[in-house]
Amino acid sequence: MRSPPLLLFAFLAAAAARPGCELALDPAATCVDLQLRTCSDAAYNQTSFPTLLEHWSREAVESSSEYVLLSVLHHLLEGQCNPDLRLLGCAVVAPRCEGGQVRRPCRHVCEGLREACQPAFDAIDMAWPYFLDCHRYFAREEEGCYDPLEKLRGKGKPAGGSGTPANLWGAVVRMGQVSQRLAKVNGYGAGGLEAEEALPSGLPPTFIQFIHHSYAQMVRVLKRTAARCAHIAKTYSIGRSFDGKELLVIEFSSRPGQHELMEPEVKLIGNIHGNEVAGREMLIYLAQYLCSEYLLGSPRIQRLLNTTRVHLLPSMNPDGYEVAAAEGAGYNGWTSGRQNAQNLDLNRNFPDLTSEYYRLAATRGVRSDHIPIPQHYWWGKVAPETKAIMKWMRTIPFVLSASLHGGDLVVSYPFDFSKHPQEEKMFSPTPDEKGRLWFRTPPAEGSAAARIVLGWVWAVCRFPWAPGLGPEAQCVLPGMAGCSSLSGWPRCPDALMERRRPLGQMFKLLSRAYADVHPMMMDRSENRCGGNFLKRGSIINGADWYSFTGGMSDFNYLHTNCFEVTVELGCVKFPPEEALYTLWHHNKESLLNFMETVHRGIKGVVMDKYGKPVRNARISVKGIRHDITTAPDGDYWRLLPPGSHIVIAQAPGYSKVIKKVTIPARMKRAGRVDFILQPLALGPKKSFQGLRRTGPGPRDPLGGADLLGEPTEQGLEPLGARRQPSASGSKPWWWSYFTSLSPHRPRWLLKY
Repeated sequence: MRSPPLLLFAFLAAAAARPGCELALDPAATCVDLQLRTCSDAAYNQTSFPTLLEHWSREAVESSSEYVLLSVLHHLLEGQCNPDLRLLGCAVVAPRCEGGQVRRPCRHVCEGLREACQPAFDAIDMAWPYFLDCHRYFAREEEGCYDPLEKLRGKGKPAGGSGTPANLWGAVVRMGQVSQRLAKVNGYGAGGLEAEEALPSGLPPTFIQFIHHSYAQMVRVLKRTAARCAHIAKTYSIGRSFDGKELLVIEFSSRPGQHELMEPEVKLIGNIHGNEVAGREMLIYLAQYLCSEYLLGSPRIQRLLNTTRVHLLPSMNPDGYEVAAAEGAGYNGWTSGRQNAQNLDLNRNFPDLTSEYYRLAATRGVRSDHIPIPQHYWWGKVAPETKAIMKWMRTIPFVLSASLHGGDLVVSYPFDFSKHPQEEKMFSPTPDEKGRLWFRTPPAEGSAAARIVLGWVWAVCRFPWAPGLGPEAQCVLPGMAGCSSLSGWPRCPDALMERRRPLGQMFKLLSRAYADVHPMMMDRSENRCGGNFLKRGSIINGADWYSFTGGMSDFNYLHTNCFEVTVELGCVKFPPEEALYTLWHHNKESLLNFMETVHRGIKGVVMDKYGKPVRNARISVKGIRHDITTAPDGDYWRLLPPGSHIVIAQAPGYSKVIKKVTIPARMKRAGRVDFILQPLALGPKKSFQGLRRTGPGPRDPLGGADLLGEPTEQGLEPLGARRQPSASGSKPWWWSYFTSLSPHRPRWLLKY
C-alpha cells in the first residue's frame, strides 16, 4: 500500500462533514488582506468573510477540510492538475474581494478543469470535491465573473503586484532571448541545484531553458508543464527501464487521458539510443512550447491540440542517457550509452516482422498487415523498454509517429530491413510507398526499356518511350492483365501507359513534411552534415541507406495502424548546450508540420445499421496491400496521398461497402468517410471471405491485449481507466486514515 505524505495527516484530522447549504453573500462586503499560505499566489490579494462555505474567519478557513485538501492536492494527484485546481479551490474558500464587492470565479473555467482533471480523481477513487461544483459556486461571464487562472495564463497581474505581462511571455518563448541560459547545472545526479529552481523572480514559469536535462530535471519539467496546462495536458508512465526509471510521457489533448472519437493520435519518441540526446531535449522543449503557446492563444497550436492527441516520450532509454551524460557533451564516444542497461540496442530489439511480411506478400490472398508477434521472439532477451513501447502501441490507436535520433541529418522511412536476399542495402518500399507499379528512375528519352518495381523483382516494360512523359508515368499491370511474357519478363503494351502520379508515396509525403521545412536539410551545400542526401531531398528509404532488422518503424507499420518515420537530427549525437537553441530553432517548425500531417487522408466511423460501432473492421484501399482496422469506438484514420482512391470497409458477419473518394492536392484536413455495414444472413462461418491469416495466433506475453489495444481479462488496463471498488466493498487506500485520526468522516470524498 502506498504511503500518504505527512501533510495529508493534517488534512485527515481536519476533515469534516459537508456543509448543508450555500450562503448568500451580501453585496456590500468588507475586504481584508488574503493571508492564506496555500492561496498566496492567487490572482488577487484581498478576500472577505464570511465565505461561500460559511467560514467566518481566516482561522476557520485554515482548519477546514476543504482548505487542507487544497494543500495536499498536489501529493494526492501526484502533481496532476496543479496549481490550476488549487487556485480554483482558493477562489471558493477565499473569494476575491474588490472595492467592497465579492466576485465569483467563472463557471466555464471550472467546467474545463473538471473535464480535464476528473480522471486524476478517478485514479485514486476520490469524488470530485463538492465545493468545486461548477453550477453552485461559480458564475457565468455575463454575471461579471473572473478567471481565477488569469495570473497563471499571463493575462493579468496580481492586484498591487508586478506580474508579468502577456506580451513578455510571448517574447520569452518565441525570441532568441531564451537562448540565454539562466543556470548552469553541474552534474546529472539528483543532488545539486536544479535549473528550474534557479529561475530569477519575475520571469514566467514558461521560460524555456536550453540546457541538457538530467532525468530528475526532465521529470520535473514535464510534470510542471502538465500542471500548468492541466486542462490540456497530463503525464503518465508506460513502464520502467531496466534500472527502474519511469518511462514518462506527456500528452496534449482537449481531453487528456481520453481517446476522442475521430481524433487522431500522434506519438514522438526521443532518446531510443541513450547517447543520441538531441531528440530528448527537442521533445522537452516542445512540451513547454505547446503549453505556453496554447495559453498565449496561438491559433495554430490551439487548433492542433484541439483536434489531435499528441504524446511525447522524451526518453525511451533513460539508463543509457545516464551513461552518456556521465562523459558529457563533447567527450561522449560514438557508442557510449547507446544501449540500455542490459547492453541491448533498443532499435534492434523489436520483433522482426519484415521478414515475415516478405514471405506473406509472396502468397496471394494472405493478409500482410497486423502481423502477430512470433512466439520464438519471446525466447530471446526482450528489454523492458521495448515491451513497454509495444504495450503502449496496443493500448492507444496511434496513427502517426516519429522516432528522433542523431548521427546524421536525414529523414528515413520504412522498410528498414532490405528485401535483398543477402540483406544488402536496397530500395525496399512498403505497400503504401509502392501502390501501383511506378518508375524508380526516369529512363533516357527514346529508351526501349524502363525499369519498374514489380513485387520484389525488377521487371522490364518494353515500349517506345514518349518524350516529356516524365518520371511520374506508370506501367499499369492489374493482375498482369493485358501483358504477355517476353523472355520471362512481363511485357506491357503502349496502351497501358498512364501519365499520372503513383497511388502510394505516403511515406515520402510524411518524410517531406519534416525535411522540406527544415532549414539545414534544405541547405544546398553538399559539404554540410547530411549533404550526401541532398539529391534525394534529405529523405531516404531506410533499407536503401543500410539494412537492419528489429527496428521500431517497421514494427509500427506491420503490427499496428501506425506510420512511423525516423528523423536523424544532426551529426553530433551529444551536442554542447550552446547548440541546443539553434537545434530547436531548426526543428520546431518541422515537428509542428509533421504532427499536422496526421490530418491528411480520410477518417470516419464504421457502424452497423443500428448505429452501433464495429470494432476491428478492416479499411482497405484498392491497389495498396495494407489494411488498417477500426478502434473500439468504430473510428478509423487512413493516411492517404492526394488523388482518387477506392476504399472498402468490411467486417466478419457484414457485407462489404465500397466507396470512391477523391482527396484534393491542397486538402489539409482529413475528409470524413463513414461506412454503414449491413449484416449477412449466411451465418458467421460463411460471412467473411476476405484475406485470410495463416493459422491461429500464438499466445501473447504482452498481457493479453489484442492488436487494437482492447484488453482481455488478464490483459493490460488502458491508460486512464477508471478503477472500481473491490467486490468486498473496501474503501480507497486513503480512507482508513480518516477513521483512525478523526471521528469526522467526510463522506463527500467517497465515490461509492
